[in-house]
Amino acid sequence: MAETQELLLQLQKDNRDGRLRKQELEEMVRGLEAESESLTGRLQDLRERERSLQRRRSQTARVLRGEARAAARERAERARGLLEAAEQRKQDLVRAWPGMGQCLRRQWCLGEGAALDGGGCVGEGGVLDGAVPAVRVSPLTGQGQYFGEAQDAPPHPPQEQHNRQLQEQWEELSSQLFYYGGEQLSQQRAEQQLGAQLMALQKQLELLEAKHAIQAEGLRKGAQRTEEAWASFQEQSGVLQELQGKVMEAAAALDALRGGLDLCDSQPPRRVQDYAGSLMEEVAKADCQKRLFRGAGIRLWVLSALQTLFLLPLGFLVLPLLYLAVVNPNALRRGLWRLRSDSAFRRLRYTLSPLLELRVRGLLPA
Repeated sequence: MAETQELLLQLQKDNRDGRLRKQELEEMVRGLEAESESLTGRLQDLRERERSLQRRRSQTARVLRGEARAAARERAERARGLLEAAEQRKQDLVRAWPGMGQCLRRQWCLGEGAALDGGGCVGEGGVLDGAVPAVRVSPLTGQGQYFGEAQDAPPHPPQEQHNRQLQEQWEELSSQLFYYGGEQLSQQRAEQQLGAQLMALQKQLELLEAKHAIQAEGLRKGAQRTEEAWASFQEQSGVLQELQGKVMEAAAALDALRGGLDLCDSQPPRRVQDYAGSLMEEVAKADCQKRLFRGAGIRLWVLSALQTLFLLPLGFLVLPLLYLAVVNPNALRRGLWRLRSDSAFRRLRYTLSPLLELRVRGLLPA
């Protein structure tokens, strides 16, 4: 019976441990589910951010391309207008000074910085004599610099100012073309930065996906462990229920066999009273039943029979006293007065000494 009690206590402990383990696993599963939901939300946010960055990149690229095309078109039109104006001015200069046009063409052929000798230039309208000693023409502006005094072809200050303006416009056009090239480089740098940012986001997204996969695997393993623990808990509960059923059957058989005996009530109550209606009470009853069916149980049956035999004479003695009390109460009172003496108490103690010894040994009720 001690082994059965130990087994029951061990099963109860295992049952309690299984419940605690189940609660821990459920809390772990809930934590993993919450973390998985947070990671899923963060993953969705990163995907939305990636899509927004891609849209922003495409919009920025379209805007930059459109602005670059418009700026290039505008600069090309301005450059074309400046070139046409320069060509028109050159033609006007050639028409105004025919001899100067031939000299300019010759100067272009000889190269910049070549000096014409004193013989002059031969033009369409005749020969320019040695009045102009030397002419230096710039190939960029077409401006001729006269050295010495010239009587037939004096310098024209407004023409020099216009040529200077053309040179300034040409320099401005060159600077704008250089700026357009730098703008293209800045656009390429911006696209490279957006691409690098997109690659970093993609790497972060891959890392989050890998972490999410690892946590999903851990969640799956945790759920599997929870299922295994639940199956073990159900199995232990089934075994415990079977054992409890057997204990209940043994208790019912004990109640049927015991009848009105109070043997089991004299010893187990202090152990059972704290577990009334529980499994320990059934175990105590089964223990009493097992003791009744063994050698100790037979001994108890014999002692109960002896107790009954001892109580029968007492019953026979009590019945006449009851009859006397009903018929003649005064005689009973006088007899009780006599029993108050010390000699009467000594005789009563001597008579009841065997019964007192049985009470001390636990063979009589309290």
